[in-house]
Amino acid sequence: PRASHSSVGTRRHLSPVMIRPTGNSDPNFDESAISDEAKRRTITRTAIVWGVVGSIGAAASMGGKSIGLANAPGVAEAQAKKAAEKAAYLASVKEREGLLKEKAAADKAAGRSQSAPSRPW
Repeated sequence: PRASHSSVGTRRHLSPVMIRPTGNSDPNFDESAISDEAKRRTITRTAIVWGVVGSIGAAASMGGKSIGLANAPGVAEAQAKKAAEKAAYLASVKEREGLLKEKAAADKAAGRSQSAPSRPW
């Protein structure tokens, strides 16, 4: 079971930039006991990973693509759909306002008492 936190301030969210490496936390760790072959393999594998990551980023930037949500697949269609829905909503609000104004004008012309228009909610 998860431990419950009594207050919001007990959770700490640290940015990766704020975390400083403090070395190995094992008090029995002896860096001199690591073989030169293991160090070489670790350095080689790390270099390969960084090389692959860098080449992917370079290929993406050289291809004219930027990394971001603005050019993700389907964003243009989603934005167009959202704009159409917003325009339809605004048109319905304007239509309702027009109907309420016409009703108020008809009530005034007929001599009926003016009441506040009904609330839209």
